[in-house]
Amino acid sequence: MPALTKQVSASELRKSQDVKTTTTLIRYPFWFGGSASCFAAFFTHPLDLVKVFRIRIAHRERAETYGSRSGCRLRHIMACG
Repeated sequence: MPALTKQVSASELRKSQDVKTTTTLIRYPFWFGGSASCFAAFFTHPLDLVKVFRIRIAHRERAETYGSRSGCRLRHIMACG
C-alpha cells in the first residue's frame, strides 16, 4: 500500500501557504433585500400579469373561433370542407 504522505521541500511548503487566501464575508446593506422585493412588486409582477392576460385572450379567441366543445369543432370542420 503506498504511503499517503508526501515529502515536500520548504520552498514548496511556503508556496502552498502563500496560495491560501482568506475569505472575507461580504456584508450588504440591510435595505438590499427590501429594495429587491419592491422592484419585483412594482415592475416584474405587472409584466407577468400582462403576459398571462395576453395568453388567456389568445386562448379565448381560439376557443371562440374553433369552438370549445368537440362537437362544435367537428361542425366547423365539416362546414369548411
